[in-house]
Amino acid sequence: MDIDENTYAIGDRVRISNETYKKPIAQVGGYEFKWSHEAQSTGHSYWNCVNGAKCPAVIYTDGKTSDSSIVQTKQIHNHAPDPLAVENRVMRNHGRRLASSNPQLSTRRVIAQVTATASDALRSNGTSNLARTIRRQRQRERLEPPVPRTAEFEIPNQYKTMEDGSPFVLHDSSTDNIDDIQIDGRIVILGSRETLEMLANATNIGGDGSFSRAPLGFTQFYSIFHQFLFLIGMFICVLQMMNQELGILTKHGIEL
Repeated sequence: MDIDENTYAIGDRVRISNETYKKPIAQVGGYEFKWSHEAQSTGHSYWNCVNGAKCPAVIYTDGKTSDSSIVQTKQIHNHAPDPLAVENRVMRNHGRRLASSNPQLSTRRVIAQVTATASDALRSNGTSNLARTIRRQRQRERLEPPVPRTAEFEIPNQYKTMEDGSPFVLHDSSTDNIDDIQIDGRIVILGSRETLEMLANATNIGGDGSFSRAPLGFTQFYSIFHQFLFLIGMFICVLQMMNQELGILTKHGIEL
């Protein structure tokens, strides 16, 4: 694609993303540039288009912070600007900072806050991988434990309850085996007070399990749901994870 001219000029200020990274990103005019090096003779920062070798466009700035200005440009982009990609990067960086400074906020609430001011275009395009970005940030800073790879793990207290303080982990056989039933395996049941009330008042209740969708360390993932909207819709009320393909586990989980 041929572009007649760039959407930025000498003197324009740039926005810097990923400032703490080894190679920050400069954003201007709907384009993004990756920092390359600092010129020894002038001290100016040299930036390449993020498209790398595919695009020859280059800018020079008088620094690599968000108050820096373009002092020189070279070449013209061979592709159109992508303001949506720029906005998406800004949103992800905001999510990282918010997750780091507010460890008590759930991932869902962090996403809700950082997408509150997102453009309609970004919302319609979706915010894929934002939850993964937030989790990785917290794992990197040890604010969020790594994803377990076996069934031998302890559920952190902050994940045992809903936002209103009501239980989310309804049963964990590794700690809640009050009936002292010997089970060769582990059962974890997730739900809420509201979904239990739905089951209690439901006319029709169903269940379905999956082996391929089970989390690491568990053999089976089982859901219990109620039917609504004149029996054409399903609402999952309880999720059950088991790490043995035994009927006693399923029976015990449902009885609980």
